[in-house]
Amino acid sequence: TVVVQNARVIDGTIYLLTTNGTLVLKKGKSILNDFFFSWNPSDIIRDRKGNYWISSNISGIHLLPNINVKKYPLNNFQAYRAIAFKNRLLLSSKNEQISWFNPKTKELELFTEGTSNALPYYIYIDSIRQQVVYVQSDGFTYFSDLKSKKQIQKVNLAIKKVISLDAKYNAFVST
Repeated sequence: TVVVQNARVIDGTIYLLTTNGTLVLKKGKSILNDFFFSWNPSDIIRDRKGNYWISSNISGIHLLPNINVKKYPLNNFQAYRAIAFKNRLLLSSKNEQISWFNPKTKELELFTEGTSNALPYYIYIDSIRQQVVYVQSDGFTYFSDLKSKKQIQKVNLAIKKVISLDAKYNAFVST
């Protein structure tokens, strides 16, 4: 059984991320490519420099660079998820840490260090409320202040997606 875990459209190309790899489809064409079958890919993004970042539920984050890519050592930090925010990346790791990475200075700054060794499944930055929302495999969703890094709230819900509706309301999809 193949499960589609995510789908992305990047420049008119459809990427279906399945438990058996990534299928690449273009309008009017058959399957262009079938790759990353051993990674169990969960998401794909393309940055402004043309690099593809593929996250995996099994093997972390993979970078498919363009020719001019720069690599940054993260020492012992094994990135699991990444989101971009104001010229930095917010990275989550398999050991429940969440850190900021600044590509210009190549510095990694701890945002939060976990205690349960849970896997961080989802990260969202609410720039209006100045909060980071992160969901972990321990079944909890954590809300932390973006600047002070202090936990504001912890709920016993595994939120799957957060969308800002306007300055006052967010919508949550949860189990």
